[in-house]
Order: sequence, then structure tokens, then C-alpha cells
Amino acid sequence: MAKAKPIEGYDVSQSDFINEYTRFLLATIWAPNYITKGVLWGSAGTPFAVQNEMFLEHARRRGWISKKEDKVLGLGYGAAAAFHRR
Repeated sequence: MAKAKPIEGYDVSQSDFINEYTRFLLATIWAPNYITKGVLWGSAGTPFAVQNEMFLEHARRRGWISKKEDKVLGLGYGAAAAFHRR
């Protein structure tokens, strides 16, 4: 599998971390919460949401989370399932 090019403003190692941590959040918090509660987390503006905004933006760029509203898309569920399979 080819490595993705680094995220602008970050080196390869940092980009790798951002991608993997975003995938972790998607698979362990966002996707399960959206399925069970209809939200990614408690509510917008919570410390958790603010702290993870950079990772949420990365998920939006990857097409895992909708750009218009906070909801997990089909690609996101696929990425979350792949995370759990490995």
C-alpha cells in the first residue's frame, strides 16, 4: 500500500500520526456514537469536540465525516471497520 503524501504543514511522521489517530477516533468514538446516539460526541463546543477539531477536519478531508454536518459517511464506516479488522 502506497503511503499518502504528508499533510500540508506537517512532516511524514506527524501526518502518519494524524491519520492513524483520526482513524482511531472514527472507529472507537465517532462511528459507534453516531450509530447509537445520532451524534459524534455529546454536543458541539464541548472540550472533547474542541480538542479534536484538527482530527475532525482531517476526517472531513478524507471523506469519512460529512463536510455539511457532523455525521459519519459510508467511507467512514468502511475505514472504521477496516481499523477493527486489523
